Amino acid sequence: MTEVIDMKPVFVNALKSVTELKSTRTNYPKDWKSVQFPMAIYRASKKPHYLEQGYDEWQTYWTVVIELYANNGSLTSIKNSLLESFAQIGFTGKWKDGNTAGLKRIEIELKAIVDNNLKTIYRA
Repeated sequence: MTEVIDMKPVFVNALKSVTELKSTRTNYPKDWKSVQFPMAIYRASKKPHYLEQGYDEWQTYWTVVIELYANNGSLTSIKNSLLESFAQIGFTGKWKDGNTAGLKRIEIELKAIVDNNLKTIYRA
């Protein structure tokens, strides 16, 4: 039976490689006043992409959504660094601006297919 590769530690390392980020989290803060900006909120999801004989998950389709927030300054260099960091591990994606409530925000969505047998990543 093939074990599904847990990509979450890889995602955390990719986020930590962007030293301009002051904080990263998996949920929204209760008190935005105490947040250190720029900040990233991320979430990951996966679903089977290829099942061998109907149950052995040989390939997994991963999606990572990262929301970048800043209270001043530009998020462009952080966005570019994250896109590059995730591209190095095989993820591609798209981004869009979404400023809200006096904060600057960029949403990034990244996707890839992870082959759990060959331990390789394919661009989705």
